[in-house]
Amino acid sequence: MLHRTIDTLGWLVTDPIGKARPGRSPHRVIHRQGSAQVRWFPAEGKRALFVSMPLINTWTIWDLLPGRSVVEALVQAGIDVYLLDWGPQHADAEDRPLAHFVDEVLGRAIARSRRHFGGDLNVAGYCVGGTFLAWHLARNGTEGVSGAAFVATPIDFHASGRLARWADPEHFPVDTLHGNFPAERMRASFAWLRPMGQVKKYKALVDGDADFRELWAHLEAWSATGVDFPGACYREYVRACYFDNRVRDELGAVGIPALSIAADRDHIVPPAAAHDLVQVWGGPTATTTLRGGHVGICVGSGLPTALAAWVP
Repeated sequence: MLHRTIDTLGWLVTDPIGKARPGRSPHRVIHRQGSAQVRWFPAEGKRALFVSMPLINTWTIWDLLPGRSVVEALVQAGIDVYLLDWGPQHADAEDRPLAHFVDEVLGRAIARSRRHFGGDLNVAGYCVGGTFLAWHLARNGTEGVSGAAFVATPIDFHASGRLARWADPEHFPVDTLHGNFPAERMRASFAWLRPMGQVKKYKALVDGDADFRELWAHLEAWSATGVDFPGACYREYVRACYFDNRVRDELGAVGIPALSIAADRDHIVPPAAAHDLVQVWGGPTATTTLRGGHVGICVGSGLPTALAAWVP
């Protein structure tokens, strides 16, 4: 009986994952800089949204499956989406400082998207992509940007729960790390934030129907395609954000309207860490909390609905 259960579980895991094919919404690349690309998902309407994805993940979590795609839903709502895909970070990115990504790469991507659209943009960032975006606006100004939305974005890093306790300068000797920080190690760290979640995940797989198994498989396949964090940038990011909590101190000068979207079961960026934006942002700020976890909100209908309602 146990042997049969293990065999069945193995098939449930490996067969659907092998068939996972995310990133299928029609689009084309309009800009490249190194490994970074801006992908344009055309609605050819009068509204546009630029999206800064996390440097440490592949972009396809926002286009995972038909019917469970943020970009698909936004395009259907008449919004052109310009999505920054940072691409794989190779060894030649190891010594690139944080400013290279926050100021130069992100700045050029926004500027190229504005020119392509032919007008001002609203911008959004997911997870670390949102932190980079907030920092970019604080450091470089908001010319051509009408408003900013932040999805599961850490602003108060000291409110990040267990992750903040782990990334304490007394316990995390970040300067002893060499080379790029491996995606596999990052994925393991996130898993250990909530160990029982791994057990519940496989139980849900066994109990789920065919549609759920397909979604589960795509999420697992996406999770296995993490991107290494460039070494110098990673060390600077940890010191500035988790050690010194410095980003939140620089956002008061940003005066455009902002929206913070958090997930109620997010163990990586709890709502308190995200919604701290209200306390430090210089412009009018709204908040909304969606049902789901850090990744789960990217495959539900709540996120694109909230963004589509926010983009004027």
